[in-house]
Amino acid sequence: MILGDNMINSLEEFKKEYKVAAVVNYDIEDVHGYALCYRTSSPRMERVRKDRGRYITYPQIQRYSELDTNYKLFIIRNNKMYELEKGNKENTYHIKEEVTNVNLKIFDDKFYISRNQHKDPKIIDEPIYTIYE
Repeated sequence: MILGDNMINSLEEFKKEYKVAAVVNYDIEDVHGYALCYRTSSPRMERVRKDRGRYITYPQIQRYSELDTNYKLFIIRNNKMYELEKGNKENTYHIKEEVTNVNLKIFDDKFYISRNQHKDPKIIDEPIYTIYE
């Protein structure tokens, strides 16, 4: 578990700690009908990409970290946050650890914004990865 000295209680603190990161929220599917991705390096709220006409769902994920080797990739699932890292198999990630020093409510203003503010993903032709626990 990531247990920092201090709890991260604001989006600004999260962006300062993780300058280049993506947070994919799978819990939001019940609200919007698809998962959303928040990137610390951009104000965009992106829908996850589609595969065969349907939005991908857990355990599928885009390969966000390929954009920058320093990228940190996180998911929110079942009201918990996890850091991912590349898996040993091709096109896989695995859960590195649970992140317990981030107050998940800091993302509410991002993930619960109006649907008309959600953008399509920038990259839609990349492989889909699978997350293994």
